[in-house]
Amino acid sequence: MEQRYVMGNEAITRGAVEAGVKVAAGYPGTPATEILDRYVDYPDVHAQWASNEKVALEVALGASLAGVRAMAVMKHNGTNVCTDILMHLNFTGVSGGLVLISADDPGGLSSQNEEDSRILVHTYANLPVFDPSSALEAKAMVKEAYILSESTRMCVALRPVMRVCHSRAIIPFENYNPADAPSARWTDDRERYIMSAVEIRELGGIKRPQARHRWLNAKYREIQALFEDSPFNSIEDGEGDVALVGCGIGYSYVKEAQAIIGSRLPVFKLCTLPIPIDRTLQFLKGKKRVVVFEELEPVVENLIKGLCQEHRIDVDILGRSGFFPSDGELTVSTVIDAVKKAAPSLENHRLPEVRRLSIDIPVRTRTQCVGCAHRALLYNVKRVARKRKGIVFGDIGCHDAGAFKPLELQSTIYCMGSSVPMATGAFFAGEGRPVFSIIGDSTFFILGSMDSSTGPTRGRPRLSFCVTTAPLR
Repeated sequence: MEQRYVMGNEAITRGAVEAGVKVAAGYPGTPATEILDRYVDYPDVHAQWASNEKVALEVALGASLAGVRAMAVMKHNGTNVCTDILMHLNFTGVSGGLVLISADDPGGLSSQNEEDSRILVHTYANLPVFDPSSALEAKAMVKEAYILSESTRMCVALRPVMRVCHSRAIIPFENYNPADAPSARWTDDRERYIMSAVEIRELGGIKRPQARHRWLNAKYREIQALFEDSPFNSIEDGEGDVALVGCGIGYSYVKEAQAIIGSRLPVFKLCTLPIPIDRTLQFLKGKKRVVVFEELEPVVENLIKGLCQEHRIDVDILGRSGFFPSDGELTVSTVIDAVKKAAPSLENHRLPEVRRLSIDIPVRTRTQCVGCAHRALLYNVKRVARKRKGIVFGDIGCHDAGAFKPLELQSTIYCMGSSVPMATGAFFAGEGRPVFSIIGDSTFFILGSMDSSTGPTRGRPRLSFCVTTAPLR
C-alpha cells in the first residue's frame, strides 16, 4: 500500500475517492479550498466549483437523490449561505451517501470572522458531525461518514478546523476501483422529497413538515445510539478525579499537553455529535472535575452539563464557558494552563525553558502583491472619494487589502456581496455624501449583480461601484 505525505485537505479528498464518491461540488475559501482542488487527480469524479455554497450543496443533494455518493465542500462562512437547503434536506434525508464538509477557522486566521459550524449543522439542523483530531483521522472519518449516511439516509457533516486542513501527515493511499462505486439509480419517493404543507391522514392529519421533523428526531436518536460504539470515541484510563475531554483537534492538544507536563489524567476522546450518552455517563463516574477542550464554542461542554443535570451527577464541567477563553483557537499552552488550574497537584510543574529571540521581528502588514493592477484602481477611487468626502464600502477578496495602510480606503468589510446593498442603504439614508462599493469579480457575478439592482430606485441615480478583476497571468 502506498503512503504519501499530504495535507489534511488532500487526505479528506482521498478518503472520499476511496469511498466511491461520484460528484463533488463546492465554493473556494480557506481552509477548505484544496479539498475540491485535489479532485483534479481523479477524472472519474465529477468535481465542480459552484456559483455559491448553497448551489454546491444542492448539486451534491441532487446527485445523492440519484443514488450516487456525493460531497459538498465549503468553509464555515459558506455553511451560513447554504442554510436554506440545509434546513430542508435534514427533513427529507438522502439516498446515496451525502457528506458536507464545513471547515472552520478558529482565530479567524484567513476569515472575516470565527464561528463554530457545529452549532448550525448539529444543534440547529440535527445532523451528525464528525470532528477529526488529525489529518489521518479525517480520512477515516470521511469513509465512515458515507457508510453512516447511507445506513441512516442522513446527510453527515465533517468539520475539520484549520490546523487539521493545513497540517501534513503520512496518509495511506489504499487501492480502489471506480467501478465499485454505487451507480446512479433514481428512486421516486414523493413522500420524502416533496416538501409541502399537506396533511398526512395516516398520522392523524398532521402536516408533512411536522411528520418529517418527527422522522429527523427519531434518526437523531438512532445515530446517537450508533455512536456508542464509534471508534472515534474512546476512554483512556488515568489517575485522579480530575479528567479531560478532547474534542477534535482539542484531543491532539490534550495528548501533547499531558506528555509535556507528565500528567496521567483520564481522557475521553469525544469526536462525534451527537455525543454517546452511555459512554459519557460511564466516563463521568467517580470524577470531581472535568475540563472539556473543543473548538470553538462550548457545544460538547453544554451537552455534558445537561447530562449531569438530567442524571443528578455532581461533577464540575469546565471549559469554553469561562474556565478558559471562549474566543480564539486552542493551543497546547492554553490546554496546559487549564489542566494545571483544574488539577492543583500539577500547579508547581514548570515547563521547559524556551529561548527568546534576541530581536523583535517586524510585523508584516497585509498588503497587495507587487505589480497588482488593483493598486492603481484603488488609489484613484481613494482620490475621488477623499475629494468628495465619500464613503467606500468594501467586500471580501484580495482587494480588501486596500482597507489597510497605505491606502486605508474601505470603511467597512463584512461578507461576500454586502458592499453594494450596504452602499444602497447609506445612499438612501440621505446624508448626501457619495457612496462607493468595491467588489470582486467573482462576488459580483454571484451576488453583486443582483444586489446592484437595488440602486436605481425611486428615480435616484445609480450608486457608483467598481468591479476589480484580477489580472491575467
